[in-house]
Amino acid sequence: MKQLTLLLLVVLFTISGCKKDDEPTPDYTSTFVGTWKATTVVEDGQTVSLIGDPEFAYYLKFKATGVNKVSAILKTVILTDTLDSESGELNITKSGDTYNLIEVGTTSSPQNGYLRYTSSNGELKFGSVENGKTSEFTFKK
Repeated sequence: MKQLTLLLLVVLFTISGCKKDDEPTPDYTSTFVGTWKATTVVEDGQTVSLIGDPEFAYYLKFKATGVNKVSAILKTVILTDTLDSESGELNITKSGDTYNLIEVGTTSSPQNGYLRYTSSNGELKFGSVENGKTSEFTFKK
C-alpha cells in the first residue's frame, strides 16, 4: 500500500510539475505573402507616382519559406520587357508596428538597403543607395 501511495505521489508531482510550453513564436509570414505593387518612388528627394504609369511597374512577390521567413521576387516591367530579380531567404522581425526583412546570414536587407513594413499605414518600403543616389520605393498590396 505504501508503494502504491508513493507511486501515486510521484505521478502526481510529475504531472503537476509540468508547466505549459512557452508561448509559441508569432508568425508574421502571412502579412507579406502575396504580390505588392510599387505606388511611388522617391529618388534624391523627388517623389514620382507610379500609379497608372504605362511605362514602368514594379512588383514584389513574397512566398513563405518557413516561420517568419520569406523569399521575394522583384519584378520590373519597362514597356514590354520584364526583369525578375530573386532575393535569398529573408527573416522577418517585428518591433512595435514595424517589421524588418533581413537577408538570412547577414545583418542587412537585400542590396544593402532596407525593406520594412509599417502596419499602421500598410506600406512596405524598400530603400537603397546606388552610385551615391538614394531611392525609396513604396509598395502596397
